[in-house]
Amino acid sequence: MSNSIATLSLEQLKRAVHVREQIETLTLELNQILGLSPLTYTRGGNRGSQNGLHGLNGSKRNLSPAARERIAAAQRIRWAKYNAAKPQKAVAAGKNRLSAAGRAKVAAAVTARWARFRAMKAKSNQPN
Repeated sequence: MSNSIATLSLEQLKRAVHVREQIETLTLELNQILGLSPLTYTRGGNRGSQNGLHGLNGSKRNLSPAARERIAAAQRIRWAKYNAAKPQKAVAAGKNRLSAAGRAKVAAAVTARWARFRAMKAKSNQPN
């Protein structure tokens, strides 16, 4: 069965389509006999469905809010176990902050530096 679709003759393609239609018809008949709900195939499938199968109306199953909460709680527990197994990051040390006295010293030093700078600039701008 190494034939690709491109190498099949027109008669072979028609036969393949006919066989496919027979399979679908027989599948529907078997589902009716067994009392199964008929399923339709959707092209490409839909998210959350297996093999693109849905009921005839194309609806997905609905969960009650309580069921969704149970699922969410179970997922939170799984994530908690996963995160507990990972090594914890070290807590970053707090910033070194200046005390008020230290800040005053820095401000005084900056003020003195700028005063020296302005004095030198004024001195260099004076004519001799």
